[in-house]
Amino acid sequence: MSQELYTKISEALTARKAWEGRQTTTYQMRRTGLRRKSKPFPGAADMHYPLADSIVEKQKPLLYNQVFNPAKLATFQSWKPDYARFVDGVERYFDYKLRRKSNFSAEMLIHTDILLETGKAILKVIWDERDNQLLFEALDPLYFIVPAACKDIRQADWVAQVHQYTVDAYKALDNFKRDEETLAAITGKCSASRLCSSR
Repeated sequence: MSQELYTKISEALTARKAWEGRQTTTYQMRRTGLRRKSKPFPGAADMHYPLADSIVEKQKPLLYNQVFNPAKLATFQSWKPDYARFVDGVERYFDYKLRRKSNFSAEMLIHTDILLETGKAILKVIWDERDNQLLFEALDPLYFIVPAACKDIRQADWVAQVHQYTVDAYKALDNFKRDEETLAAITGKCSASRLCSSR
């Protein structure tokens, strides 16, 4: 990564600090609950009622039904009248390939949950060269960075996706530095190494 792009990404992260803070609060509200800042009297209850989670769970069936209902995912139209008889077969094949031969259904469950919790959700669609099929990835907006002034992702000058790996998964990748100093720096386990002391 160039230093110029690194600087732009750092500036975009700084510009969205307030938004990130709200996402953290939303996450806590849904999962662990927010504790009272001050109790009205000693011994007052400070319980967590999962109101946010119950609202999200009530909305899920409606959105899931749009994906998992019996209707076909897409319709097609033939440009040539001679091929019109094949349209239904193509629609069924497309539906079968997406629902049964890809990770579309599984990722849509995650995508829907992220959408209802954060209000923003990104579904990344890529071509899997190894399996020769579409591959879907539901992205948490916290791990997808765009320029601060970006209103529409299609007009963004650049985008950056943050990937999370376990240490073993990272070591298995060929296109990243895997020496001990680099691993210590990115995992936050710096000792007296030269790289850590220079940070």
